[in-house]
Amino acid sequence: MKLLSIISILLLSIFFQNCASTVSHKKLKSHVEYLASDKLKGRFPGTEGGKESAEYIKSEFEKNGLTLLGDNGFQYFDVITGVNLGESNSFLLGSNSYKVGKDFTPLSFSKSMTHSGSIFVAGYGFSIKNDSLEW
Repeated sequence: MKLLSIISILLLSIFFQNCASTVSHKKLKSHVEYLASDKLKGRFPGTEGGKESAEYIKSEFEKNGLTLLGDNGFQYFDVITGVNLGESNSFLLGSNSYKVGKDFTPLSFSKSMTHSGSIFVAGYGFSIKNDSLEW
């Protein structure tokens, strides 16, 4: 599915106002409030809210004299927005069998494979203490 790309760092370009004037706190706040509003319904890729926010940013770029790049200001690319579980999803660890949706969830980038070996869990530097769970 072809979707609009909204690169958040480019949003800052809206506020440079031809690189010469300053942006008021009020104007900056109004842009952020609109783009974060419930009206855009989360701006998920491919949704009307996402398309509307992209058009808003494009319009602000044009109002401020910025040159639109890509395809009339947009960059299109393929993105996976959802996956469906297969019929035979399974996860076995030793003699234990785990239930899909309860004990594990395959992700869009999960691979069908068999693996034998040690398991190592990396906590990425977080210190997590919750009930009897401690990493």
